[in-house]
Amino acid sequence: MTGLEILTAAWTQTGKPSTLDPSNATALATLVLAFNYEINSVIGWKKGSRQLRLRWYETEEYKKYATYTGTVASVDSTETVITLSSVVGFPTVLSEAVVEDSTGELRYVYAYASGTPSVSINEAFTTTPVAADTFTIYPVQFDLSVDRFVEVLRVESINDQSELSRMLPKESRLGSILTLGNPGFYQRRGKAIWLDTPPDDSDYILKITYQRMPETWVVADDPTGASIDIPDSYHGALVYRFIWWFYLQQNEPEKALNALNNFNSYMTSLRTPDDYVHSMTHNRPSEVRAV
Repeated sequence: MTGLEILTAAWTQTGKPSTLDPSNATALATLVLAFNYEINSVIGWKKGSRQLRLRWYETEEYKKYATYTGTVASVDSTETVITLSSVVGFPTVLSEAVVEDSTGELRYVYAYASGTPSVSINEAFTTTPVAADTFTIYPVQFDLSVDRFVEVLRVESINDQSELSRMLPKESRLGSILTLGNPGFYQRRGKAIWLDTPPDDSDYILKITYQRMPETWVVADDPTGASIDIPDSYHGALVYRFIWWFYLQQNEPEKALNALNNFNSYMTSLRTPDDYVHSMTHNRPSEVRAV
């Protein structure tokens, strides 16, 4: 079913209230706002010992590591701010990184200016850099491209064929930040993955699996909702959900409650390959793939 067909089916079942006619552009604008909200009520549904989790919204993203090389233009009097004369592929945003001088020493970059460009380091190098010295910058974060991000589920190294362990936000990653090697831990900050160790392999690749929210239905781009972002098997659940919603708008609480009960019954009985089932009847919740 399309989004418009779902809304029309629920509208028809509730007596076709004229102010909520999906064929009316003004009414449809209101209905689509509700649709984008109620779809989350379906995919996050929870009742009793069962909580819905849809693999449909698990997304994988591969990130290839990139270092940046260049030459020194000048160093300030404290020897902790280095102005760069050229950098290959230097990003406009760099939250945290490590810089290596021509002798192989590493320093922590805590600030930088992309316009100049320049980097501020935690302490001066043993050998003060001079003009034309080479350097390499090793970032320690990977930014995710998804807009409707919920949470990181797994971070895996393709090179090592291993899964990185997650560090809590309160844990410090700085113990090994000035040592190049194979990252073993990560932290999630916003929509970015931060590593405990800068990779020493320019071909280092991460596979990041994360949970996302459904894509928003935008009428201007998809007038009928032909591409609504939910598995087909849950379209019926959305019809039941909107029967409840339409009755609420008509101030019919008894009918709305009955519709909500029908929605919950439908969700309780529904099993699809996209569905996780969480059992809360054991000491430790288990996760079973439904069939």
